[in-house]
Amino acid sequence: MTAPISVLIVEDHDLFRTGIRVGCQRDQDIFISGEATNGEDAIAKAASLSPDIILMDIGMPVMDGIESSRMIKERNGKTKIIMLTSQESEEAFHSAMSAGASGFCLKDIDSPLLCSAIKAVHNGQTWLDPQLTKGAMKKWSDIDKDSGCQTVSNQQPNVSQTIAKALKTDFPKKEAQHLEKLECIFRTSFGEKYECLGLLGKGGMSEVYRAKHKMLDKLVAIKFLASQLCVLESFAARFAQEARIASRLSHPNIASVNDFGFTVEGNGYLVMEYIEGPTIAEALVKAGRLDESAYLKIFRQLADALFYSHSKGIIHRDIKPANVILTTNGEGNGEVKLVDFGLAKLMTENSPSLTLNGQILGSPIYMSPEQCQGHEVDQRSDIYSLGCLMYETISGYPPFRGKNPLETFRMHVEDEIPALPSHFCSERMQSILRKCLQKRPVDRYHSVSELELEVIF
Repeated sequence: MTAPISVLIVEDHDLFRTGIRVGCQRDQDIFISGEATNGEDAIAKAASLSPDIILMDIGMPVMDGIESSRMIKERNGKTKIIMLTSQESEEAFHSAMSAGASGFCLKDIDSPLLCSAIKAVHNGQTWLDPQLTKGAMKKWSDIDKDSGCQTVSNQQPNVSQTIAKALKTDFPKKEAQHLEKLECIFRTSFGEKYECLGLLGKGGMSEVYRAKHKMLDKLVAIKFLASQLCVLESFAARFAQEARIASRLSHPNIASVNDFGFTVEGNGYLVMEYIEGPTIAEALVKAGRLDESAYLKIFRQLADALFYSHSKGIIHRDIKPANVILTTNGEGNGEVKLVDFGLAKLMTENSPSLTLNGQILGSPIYMSPEQCQGHEVDQRSDIYSLGCLMYETISGYPPFRGKNPLETFRMHVEDEIPALPSHFCSERMQSILRKCLQKRPVDRYHSVSELELEVIF
């Protein structure tokens, strides 16, 4: 008897996730091996469960489906992913396929059709939602005629051989068109100043490109706010705030920002220091956890970076392994770079217009209890998040991870920090972690300088 196809469902909306699970469980050839509610959780569960298929929601907070899919595919290229989305846009489809997806489904797809998509992708086929197939067939009708293939009826659940061939044929063309558009932006907005050297990373909110300053012969990273978000005042304002805040900081362990503006096409951009190296998140995926000699160097540099940031009145508010890059300096010594001040806040600034309609901002696994509850935060919130990062770097897993963001929030607010095995770190380090992760801000280190002294000596 053939084993059922194991499926991991990644969807932040409870109702959608329940509907997908119930619908798929009706098919005896499909087994739901697990569920995740955000991109970070998806990466962890993909590694532990090794599912045959991942049903991945594109639009999730914190880490979207595009970014998490890229990281999953980097670790295991054989993993097959079907993107789930409410967006019928060509851009969403292109982003999904760029991330390595083998299928693209709209969320209103009925259960039997979704099950058929799972089986098709499991068998090595490329799958496109039938609602999008009509447009694809019309667009590529000339390819059909030239190839002599007959298209399959829209009533059939899998994409026809013609459409699968057309997708593979047209994808490089689409990528070339995207690069041509980017080169046009570089030409019109930056003139002869920068040369584009390719894409570094892409998520739902931004794209980051590697570029070279021609006259200085210096590598930089240019971050573009996604074009569909530039027209939204809240996102454009927050992007501008990130530029203003980051430009105030000049520290060897903080990625510097050199320029900011909007292109003639309306794309917001940041010109940043180019940093080559893995993030702590990527290092943990590869190594499991870091040894004492490595993590102590990291913690000291991070504490120094945060002490400097706080001295300038800036709270990061999104300290997590994915926002810390590990690199080496010219002498071969390990160097840490703290990046992404997109959620940072000036301690003296009160900007309710930048709360994105009041939603809680941050990464649930690393958020302080007061942040989880939507209360005001200060430097002690960063200390709590740093404690979460330190705990995960030492152990390979975060101190609190619930089945969904709400449960994770509850754990941060109510649960005591789980003790680490004695061979992971010293009792002194366990004591430091306990103080960083106190529920009440008043019970934590009052400043990073206090923590820094503990870590150094």
